[in-house]
Amino acid sequence: MDEVGEQNLHQDEFGPTRAERMQALRDLLYPLEVLSSRLEALPPHLRLLVSEWRTEGRSAAEPIDVDPIASYSADKDAIEVVSEIASDVHRDLAGAGSTDDANLIGEVWVAADMVGPLLWNLDSTTDGDVVIDGGSAVSALTDNSADPFESLCAPVRRLHSRFKLALIHLGHRKGPEARLSLVLLVSQLCDLWQRETGRPVTANPVKLGAYTGRPQSASGRFLCAAVEALQPSAAWIDEHKAVEPQMRARIMMLPAAHRVQAVHSAMRAYVAADRPDPSAPRRGRPRRK
Repeated sequence: MDEVGEQNLHQDEFGPTRAERMQALRDLLYPLEVLSSRLEALPPHLRLLVSEWRTEGRSAAEPIDVDPIASYSADKDAIEVVSEIASDVHRDLAGAGSTDDANLIGEVWVAADMVGPLLWNLDSTTDGDVVIDGGSAVSALTDNSADPFESLCAPVRRLHSRFKLALIHLGHRKGPEARLSLVLLVSQLCDLWQRETGRPVTANPVKLGAYTGRPQSASGRFLCAAVEALQPSAAWIDEHKAVEPQMRARIMMLPAAHRVQAVHSAMRAYVAADRPDPSAPRRGRPRRK
């Protein structure tokens, strides 16, 4: 697997911790509040001027309710539109000698430019938290107004609500962070096995009547081999060992025997979730009485 593939495979394990993601969201809340307040503070004649610029070819894509990723991206794009419009209006007002008005719209421009870099520098894991945990903020703040000025303000409010809700959800999570990439990989490999062989995945760790702690079925042996084949190179592992990886990432640094146990646990979860009929025979290790 190439370097890009390795980074994508383990990006959740080696990405920012929950505390770091929460701090990134906190860092965005205040600048968004400032931008929203400065937009709301604009007097009617400046709102009208901004609206005229808004309708002259510069339009941010409206959020798409059915697609949370597209909706979130559209709201992020709207911040750049606010910055561009505020910059152009500021230039015209300053050129016309309207110093006070230029200063007011200049404050909007500065505030939007403060939000932009923070917004686009969010890592993909935090963005995912916002899409999943903050998506419900969209329906509550959907902009149905035909007012061009309101259509600029609404994405700012939505982003603030998204980040605040995602921050609350992250704060409620307890315990160690899950190994998301490994679990996802095992799930995809299980799907592949069932699709290509037509046989069910079984998580049987028993060999000759003895519990081994590692999959003994054909599907289990396939998954363990595939996971090992997709591990990063030795050089990549040595590089990341030097930065003291988080607990959830250390499974990638340990010998294969430790990973086999993690694969077995993920397989058991997959098998359990793949039983739509509770009365159907259970696959895997029998439960103790």
